[in-house]
Amino acid sequence: MKGVKRTFHVGRSRPFSESHSAMRQDYATGQAGPRCRVRGEPNLGWRHPRAKELNVKFEVYKDKAGEFRFRIRATNGNILASSEGYKAKASAQNAIDRIKSDAATAPVVDES
Repeated sequence: MKGVKRTFHVGRSRPFSESHSAMRQDYATGQAGPRCRVRGEPNLGWRHPRAKELNVKFEVYKDKAGEFRFRIRATNGNILASSEGYKAKASAQNAIDRIKSDAATAPVVDES
């Protein structure tokens, strides 16, 4: 989108540049930083300012055992995740819908 001025705001009123040091501290501690809204672009809602567009698709398929599975595939062809087997295709679709709704707010737990 050439020629569109983007203004990042943290919370409701502070410009992104004023809170940049706070964002770095949040990255250093591993805590989630403030959520930022991109103004001037309709229907984007709240998102992290450094978020990149991730073009992925869910593929539902039937495996050799006759169970339905899904995988998340990136546009470059890499498989990012694959599921367990489900007896019904609707169950696999329900799992996909649940991931779509819950993944954005899911915490990252480091178990290493």
